[in-house]
Amino acid sequence: MAVYGITMARRERRHPNRVALFWTIGCGVLSFVGAGAMGFAHTLPSVNLYTHGTLVTAMHGHLAFWGAYAMIVLAVISYALPQLTGRKRHDGWVAEWSFWASNIGMVCMTGAFAVAGITQVYLERRMGMDFLATQHALEVHFVALLLAACLFSVGIGLFIFDFVRYGLPSLVRSGPQTSAPRTRARGSEVMGPQPCRIGDDVPWYQPVGNRCTVFEHAHRNRLPVLLKGPTGCRKSRLWWSTWPPGSLPRSVTVACHDGTSAVDLVGRYLGLQGGETVWQDGPLTRAVRQGAVLYLDEVAEARPDVVVVIHPLADHRRQLVVDRRDEVIEAAPGFQLVVELQPRLPAPGSG
Repeated sequence: MAVYGITMARRERRHPNRVALFWTIGCGVLSFVGAGAMGFAHTLPSVNLYTHGTLVTAMHGHLAFWGAYAMIVLAVISYALPQLTGRKRHDGWVAEWSFWASNIGMVCMTGAFAVAGITQVYLERRMGMDFLATQHALEVHFVALLLAACLFSVGIGLFIFDFVRYGLPSLVRSGPQTSAPRTRARGSEVMGPQPCRIGDDVPWYQPVGNRCTVFEHAHRNRLPVLLKGPTGCRKSRLWWSTWPPGSLPRSVTVACHDGTSAVDLVGRYLGLQGGETVWQDGPLTRAVRQGAVLYLDEVAEARPDVVVVIHPLADHRRQLVVDRRDEVIEAAPGFQLVVELQPRLPAPGSG
């Protein structure tokens, strides 16, 4: 694994995330040395007879656990954090210093344990010196161990500082810099992927392809948007995470169900005391008049007459026909229709 890691690293010298590459190679090398070579040598019966329970065991354990477990975790964090946050964490000097400081400190700790352990084996197991007297003779090695541990702690502290600094939410974050095809919509060129800008109160969304750019283009040109996907796939978050802080458009959200009808969306006459009737606009009519975004959640659950009502709003006419009042309402400039639905699944037992 160590040889493979070094070989692949030499082929990928231009890897953009150098720190993640460092941690990955270090994991292969130090796990081989600490867990492989030292572990094998330490478990030989002729060796373990003298070294078991001494500082030689601590030497093997520190380097083995650091190389085999800790470094792979730090490698995953260093690789995944920029992907999850859109921040180029690997560009800073702090990340590289944390790698070198922690690993040099760990190697020095291992060396101090090795010298102290071999000395302990000789004095205690071969010469028969008392345990406390042996520990007193090893004090100078513990001073070196303490200094190495301080260097190691500085490296880990730098890593934690860098993690917290780049792991906090940001107002503007961009997606992974991958190539995406260009698309055209009504003469406008849409490039992707582009940033998904959000506020402090909205979790960050990692864009895929050029979705955010398409949504922004659709809103600018008042084009309807259909979001389709199973429950829990974050369709709503996908849409609302597109907007920059403080620029969230006026919106009217309707949670549709099997009882939602066109009358519920358009409006109805209400009877008041004295026999007087007044017209009350529904959420669809209010959004059309005010130029707001109408978000219909689970529109497939609504009654069929709802689809008939929203058809003229989804094409070039952008009109709402209120047949009960014999009125045709032109959609205000800011109006946009966004509908969300789940794919229809076959019933259990059906072909």
